Amino acid sequence: NWVPPVDKTRGRGPKKRVVAKGVFDEHPEFFPMTADGERKPDTWNMGVCGTAEGLPAYLAGRLASKMAGKPRDAHALFAIGQGDGVQGCHCPNCRRLVREQGSEAAPPIDMFNRTLSIVTEEYPRVQIITFCYFNSLEAPKKMTVHENLWINVVSSARSKNAAGDQMGPIRDNPAN
Repeated sequence: NWVPPVDKTRGRGPKKRVVAKGVFDEHPEFFPMTADGERKPDTWNMGVCGTAEGLPAYLAGRLASKMAGKPRDAHALFAIGQGDGVQGCHCPNCRRLVREQGSEAAPPIDMFNRTLSIVTEEYPRVQIITFCYFNSLEAPKKMTVHENLWINVVSSARSKNAAGDQMGPIRDNPAN
């Protein structure tokens, strides 16, 4: 529930998440741009705008607040991942980074790298674990991953229908 910032989850699916009060009003640039060139608070399933300048500092602040009162060398692992079916942000900066790196994973990895660069100044053992699957399986061509960023490969297939990782056919799935 970190990206984008949400207050709570009610059930499952995109319509069940509630965007943190005021975040969209204060920071619409954190939210992904649709292919139509709009940013909307209900686009959480598209992830975030990984190139939004203020987003890494915002996330680092949230991580630091969770660490408040703990020793500087305390270890903490925060799971911050994309939702199922995430589509990339269509803003010019994200699209440029995707083209340069040849990967939809480039904007979120860049964002997490920048977030960790900030928060590890105060808490060097804070780590983020995120996920890659479907559109984000291809590794960026030249990007280095922060040493405190763990990337968990969730699926080895690029198809959202037949993920390829199941033990057998999924009942009633037309992609079997």
